Amino acid sequence: MTFSNTRAALLAAATLVTASACGGNGAVPSASQNAANAALSQAAAGIQSLGIEPQDTTSILKKLKKNVVIGSTVDAKNGDKGPRGFSVVAAGEGKLKKGQIVICNFADKSGTAGKGTTVELLDPTPGSKPTRFVQSTKIEGCADAALSPASDYVYVSATSGHEVQVIPSGAIKKSFGTPLKAPIAGVDGACPGGPSCLYSSEYIYVADATIGGIVSFSVNGYGNKKETEVIDGFDVNEKSGWTTLGPTSLAYNFKNN
Repeated sequence: MTFSNTRAALLAAATLVTASACGGNGAVPSASQNAANAALSQAAAGIQSLGIEPQDTTSILKKLKKNVVIGSTVDAKNGDKGPRGFSVVAAGEGKLKKGQIVICNFADKSGTAGKGTTVELLDPTPGSKPTRFVQSTKIEGCADAALSPASDYVYVSATSGHEVQVIPSGAIKKSFGTPLKAPIAGVDGACPGGPSCLYSSEYIYVADATIGGIVSFSVNGYGNKKETEVIDGFDVNEKSGWTTLGPTSLAYNFKNN
C-alpha cells in the first residue's frame, strides 16, 4: 500500500507543477517550465528509487537487421499449413539431421485452426522444401514439437487430439494424457541423470490451455508416467483455434535440472 501511494503522490506532484506552469493559456514561461522539468525529474527519480523502471516500448522486430525466408511448411500431400511450435535438431539420428527444423502444422488446407495433422522437416537453408515427418489424426491440432536429446524421438502436443504423442522415426509409438483438455505447447526437459537418458527419467512438459497450467510426464521406464501439474495460474479464455489463450512457448533451463 505504501508503495502505490508514494508513486501516486510523486506523479501527482509533477502533474500539478506542470499544470501551474502553463498558466491555463497554453504558453509556458521559461522559469515555470524549468520548475516543471525539475519536478518531473524529481518524480522520476523518486519512482526509480522505489524499484520501478520505465516501460521499454522498443520494437523487437525493428531490431532485426536481416530476415531470411527458409521455406514454407505447407504439406505437399494434404495442404496442411499454419506453422506452430518448432524445434531445431541438435544431433542428427534416424530421420532427423542436425540443424533441421521440426515444426507442426496447426491448420488444415482450408486454414481451419486445430485441424492440422502433420509434422514437417525443413533444412535450415533458404528455399527449403518441407518433408513430411508424420501425419496422423492422433496429432490433430498439432501445436508444438519437442525433441529428445538422446534419440530421434519427437514429442507432439495435439490440441484437438487432447494428448501428447511420442513419435520415433516418424511412427507414433505411445500417447500420454488423461486426456489433456487443450495442449498447446510442449518441450523436452531432458534427463536429470545425463544426456543419454539410459538410466534416468526423461521428462516432457506440456502446457494445457484449459487449466492454465503446465504438466509433466516421464516418457521412458523411469520416473512418473502419470500427468503431474507442476505449474498453474496462467490466464485462459476457454476459446478454440487461433484465439486459444494459455501458456505457450516453453523453454527448459538445463543448468537447473
